[in-house]
Amino acid sequence: MHKVSQNTGYRIYPSASWCVTQYQNQYKELYMTLPEGTFISAVSYHILKYGYGKRVGADKPVLVMPIVGGLEVKSSAKGTTFITAGNLIYLEDPRHLYNPYEDKWVSFFLLELASPLEMRSGSVVDFDLDRNLNKLITPLEGVSMGLFEGRKHGSFENEKEQSVYVYVIEGVFEVEDRLLETGDGLFVEQADCLTFESLSSNAIILFTRGS
Repeated sequence: MHKVSQNTGYRIYPSASWCVTQYQNQYKELYMTLPEGTFISAVSYHILKYGYGKRVGADKPVLVMPIVGGLEVKSSAKGTTFITAGNLIYLEDPRHLYNPYEDKWVSFFLLELASPLEMRSGSVVDFDLDRNLNKLITPLEGVSMGLFEGRKHGSFENEKEQSVYVYVIEGVFEVEDRLLETGDGLFVEQADCLTFESLSSNAIILFTRGS
């Protein structure tokens, strides 16, 4: 039987509480800062019009994860890398994210990290949620995610009992008896295992551990 520490604290971050920035009809960003002590210091969701770009990686190391479409990741010194859904790219140095399509908007997550990872800037990690349906996968240490059908149960193991941030990318989940919908987040302190249930089909959930 799993346990959650008696001192565990829960903080829900509803989607409506995100800071929203929109520039004309070209770009939209939803941004949320997370508590200190988490592996990820901030998470943001971006929607980018075709033919436009965004500069990232100047202040903090980041992970970029496309959701819809693909991105060109450009550097004057290191060339261009194309990433799409099913890829994560790690960046420590400034890069330009560009939507290369002629008539297609793209969306992606940007995860700001509390500290650098032990990997080369520009490294790309591949993952496949469809082939691992109804279970969590860990494409990168500290980051786990999964695609679930409706009414499927799962658990996130956290051996070191660090803090955990849970984010619902798509769909509806119940995590430790707390209802979370698309765009909602949950911060949990010192839990060794979190149980969850997907309440909708094609539901995607993300877990990150404390630093």
